[in-house]
Amino acid sequence: MEMGNACETVSNVLRAAARLVAVWCCFVAVSPAIAQSSNAVRCSYESRSDVASALRSLQAGDEPARLAAAAALGQIGKDALPHLMATIPENLRHNAESNAWPAAQRDFAIVLTDIIRAILSNDRQAVLRFRQCTTDGIIKSLTWAARGDNQRLRVNAANILANIVDNTTVCFVLHHLRDATISASGRANLLGVTNSMASYAYKENVAGITQTMESVTAQIGSGPGFDQSKSIIRDISARMAQSENKNTSLQSASLKEYCSDYNFSAGLD
Repeated sequence: MEMGNACETVSNVLRAAARLVAVWCCFVAVSPAIAQSSNAVRCSYESRSDVASALRSLQAGDEPARLAAAAALGQIGKDALPHLMATIPENLRHNAESNAWPAAQRDFAIVLTDIIRAILSNDRQAVLRFRQCTTDGIIKSLTWAARGDNQRLRVNAANILANIVDNTTVCFVLHHLRDATISASGRANLLGVTNSMASYAYKENVAGITQTMESVTAQIGSGPGFDQSKSIIRDISARMAQSENKNTSLQSASLKEYCSDYNFSAGLD
């Protein structure tokens, strides 16, 4: 799995962001969370002018302003998440492998996920905040990115998903894992995300994960070159077997959305 060190500090991530933003030449518009419609953040939160201002500054024409904005958002932490999350569906392409994805939008997506990844690192309250505020559009966009062709965005998105995917959202990840066209690195990333929640999977997700692992095993076959994926699959199975929730339904645990009746036969979006 190429997810990297999940314990990377905020300062390290922002230094990495600094190296990237130095080469930006233009920027994409960032809409505030309240402007979202179908992908609107669902949780209640206090609108903060400092977060909105920092997001605008990420589009500034000078590098110092952009770096200061990234640092400010990292310092604000979990309270900045609803605004940051609202920008994900419009700035991360659902199909992150698209050759038509504008470079400026891609580079903004990388820095955005740098900041979010840093905020989530080692902060349980930030993880809970993200889960409270997430939408299907946010998870779908991150899942496309975690299997996409940009290595840095792939690592960032996979780390974010490994922190926040749970029994209500793992079905989106499983859907992608059943896609025979997924790349080897994308598959390994999404297997790792699944592994992160397998130890507390509920009944419907145990069934969904089991069927998905059978599909993935059939995809990779018995040939060489997939040792990492095979190892993660074994680990997932072992973790599921230990889940105290494996015989409890999502509905009885009030965890129905989105995975209780997920349609794996539908096309990916």
